[in-house]
Amino acid sequence: MIAGVLIGVFCLLRLTVQSRRSIFSKIETKDDSRRIFKICIYMIMAQMVFSLIAAAAELILNQLGLSMDTLTELASVGSDMGIMMMIYAGFVGPVVEELVFRGFLMRRFEKYGKGFAVIVSAVLFGVMHGNPLQIVFGTLVGLILGYIAIEYSIKWSIILHIANNFILGDVIGGLFGLLPDDVEGIAFTVFLGIGFVIGFVLLIIRRKEWISWLKENAAPGSYYLNALTRLRQ
Repeated sequence: MIAGVLIGVFCLLRLTVQSRRSIFSKIETKDDSRRIFKICIYMIMAQMVFSLIAAAAELILNQLGLSMDTLTELASVGSDMGIMMMIYAGFVGPVVEELVFRGFLMRRFEKYGKGFAVIVSAVLFGVMHGNPLQIVFGTLVGLILGYIAIEYSIKWSIILHIANNFILGDVIGGLFGLLPDDVEGIAFTVFLGIGFVIGFVLLIIRRKEWISWLKENAAPGSYYLNALTRLRQ
C-alpha cells in the first residue's frame, strides 16, 4: 500500500504542467451535481451486482464442497479494518488510485478513444485488487469512475471513490452492523436492492444517452486485442 502511494505520487510528479492540467480539467455543465448524484446510485447498483455474483459463486462452490467465505470477507466493503486501514482505504487509497488509473493511465489511453480508455483502465483497476471477487467489483466501479473522470473531472471521480469506500463501506456498513445479526444481512440487502432498482430505472430512462455515448466512443475490437498482446503501442 505504501508502494502504491509512492508510485502514484511519482507518476504525478513526472507529468508536465500541461499534462497535470489536462488530468484535472473540468467540463463545465449546468447540471453536474444532479448528474453526479444519479451516478452515485450506480455505485450502489454495482455493489448489489457484486453481492449477487458473490452469492452465486458461493452457491456453485458449495455444490463442490468448497466455500468463498474468506474471499467474501476480504472483498466486503464493510469489513472491520481498524482506524489506520480505514483512513487509507477511505481517503488516501481513493486519491492515489484515481491519480494512477483515471489520471495517469486513462489519459494515456484516451488517444485510442474514450470508450477504450475507460474500459481498459477499469479492467486494470479491477485486476489490481487481486482478489477474484474484488476484480469483478473493481472493474464495475472502475467503469463508473472512468466515465465520470473523462466526461467531468477526476476531482469528481475522487469524491465518488471516497464516498464509495468511506460512506458506503465504513459509515453505512457500520450503521447496519449495529443491528442484530439476524437483521443486518437482510436490511443491508434491502438497502442495496432499493439502490439497484433506482439505478436500473435510471438506466432505462437514460438508455438512449448511454447507447449514443457508447456508439460515439466505441473503439475497434483490434484495439483491445492489441492491448492484451502488444508490449508497446
